[in-house]
Amino acid sequence: MNHNVIGPPKTTQVEALHGLARALASGEFRARAVLERACRAVAGGFGFQRVGSVRFLPDTSTLVPFAGHGLTMDE
Repeated sequence: MNHNVIGPPKTTQVEALHGLARALASGEFRARAVLERACRAVAGGFGFQRVGSVRFLPDTSTLVPFAGHGLTMDE
């Protein structure tokens, strides 16, 4: 185990994952709605200002923004 890794304490990580599980279990189950809740939960649980999810289009190797939290339309 590498004790030199910087990051939140393990209890915070577990709490963040529990928050993510609660967010995913609640509300509607359309892909965008689920991913927006997931982004919000990850941001809150791990203290991130911005979290995003993208769709990969293999034909053009393009990433298309799909859902997020704390992002502007330009991001």
